Amino acid sequence: MWIRTILISVVTVLFMLQNRPIEAQSPADKTQIKPCPDSPRSPFRYVITWNRVHEYRYYQDGPNVKARGLSVLLDGKSFTEENLKQLFSLLSKRFPDPTELAVSVYTNLADVPTPEEDEIILVNCTIDIASLTSEHPWAFYTRSSESERFSYHSKKSGKPPKEVVLRGGL
Repeated sequence: MWIRTILISVVTVLFMLQNRPIEAQSPADKTQIKPCPDSPRSPFRYVITWNRVHEYRYYQDGPNVKARGLSVLLDGKSFTEENLKQLFSLLSKRFPDPTELAVSVYTNLADVPTPEEDEIILVNCTIDIASLTSEHPWAFYTRSSESERFSYHSKKSGKPPKEVVLRGGL
């Protein structure tokens, strides 16, 4: 019985080695090695935890409007106004459509809604990110055809949330 198990294991390994992609194999001639180009390294780490396009109406008799919602977890050590501006610029370029874009930025995993929580929020209510993140810094960005802005709170003692207008007016 153990001989059969060993035989199957050996055959499996040989099969996997034989069918590796050519790019993953080392060339026999080391002069053919093609180095990877230097990839751009972001000055901060972030991950998009939720990305959804949905339709809604501003008012009951109005037309349907498409909007994208994103949730982002940003490394808390990188939470600065300049990094937020850069983050929102990157996200705006990555997601040009639809024009309406809303981004919630969290700095602690415990504050990030789970997919199930996001589904309930999307269908049933409007969420106030400030009430969810009582201890950790947060930011909220919106883009429309008329304006682009974000508000954020660093949670530094005594300072209220700050509003930053990137385009358009208040």
